[in-house]
Amino acid sequence: MKITVLSLFDGISCGQLALRNLNIDCTYFASEVNTHAINVTNHHFPDTIQLGDVCKIDGSKLPSIDLLIGGSPCQGFSFAGRRLNFEDPRSKLFFEFVRILKETNPKYFLLENVLMKKECIDTISSYLQIQPIRINSNLFSAQNRDRLYWTNISVDLNKLPKNLHPSKIKDILEPTPNQRYFLRREGLSEYIQEQKKLGLNTKTSPRGLKFVFQIPKEIFKDSNRARRILSIDSKCQTAIAHRKSSRILLDDEIRRITPLEYERLQTLPDNYTSILKDTYRYETVGNGWTVKVIEFLFSFLK
Repeated sequence: MKITVLSLFDGISCGQLALRNLNIDCTYFASEVNTHAINVTNHHFPDTIQLGDVCKIDGSKLPSIDLLIGGSPCQGFSFAGRRLNFEDPRSKLFFEFVRILKETNPKYFLLENVLMKKECIDTISSYLQIQPIRINSNLFSAQNRDRLYWTNISVDLNKLPKNLHPSKIKDILEPTPNQRYFLRREGLSEYIQEQKKLGLNTKTSPRGLKFVFQIPKEIFKDSNRARRILSIDSKCQTAIAHRKSSRILLDDEIRRITPLEYERLQTLPDNYTSILKDTYRYETVGNGWTVKVIEFLFSFLK
């Protein structure tokens, strides 16, 4: 089977990777403006036809499209952000997806986005004339990543895994990570030893994540997320597009999740983004998709 695919907000081409993993041959058009993401895509898929800015695409001038996919920017919808919703210029790009959907009239489409307010879900569902599927990546990986997928692919949700994927943070760790990933702060070692003497009472969040403690602000002045230290026996927090990612306690030291481990959370091949500097690896992987989830959805194309 060979299909023609148009991927909007393509990022590092996780959709194309999922199709390749399923042995689905395709002509792949991609719309992306981030140079680092484009470089990763072209490194792995040199035949990708890059179209540039989504706002400048005229879908009516493209060949017949079988599958239109995209994960429009989510910052305006995310509960972790300011929640400007459709007032956020990035979230308004959803309407470019709608425009191109009408212009190309593909047989199948898939739109991914974050959990959001019901009124926003209803707005998107109204435009796409379909209700979303909710899938958490923790069914397929060591990462907790709850997402919505609007698609007209006939997905059989009964075939979703019934239980969480068994992998935890400890299963995706590099054996000897570079020392630059370890947290060095005055008073931190003493604080860790003090906590261990008191007994590390692992706390479980409402989302099922296990934390050993939170570093006090007087030792480490950063966001609550960055100061919250995960147990390696836990699933990981959602991979975000920032190097200040989840931090873990390993023996007597604290370190952040490495870019390679980030790739494993997203079920990407090891070193998929290794042509980039660390900052851009975190950014592009965090903005990507969990490949195994997309594989599950695309498996019903067959």
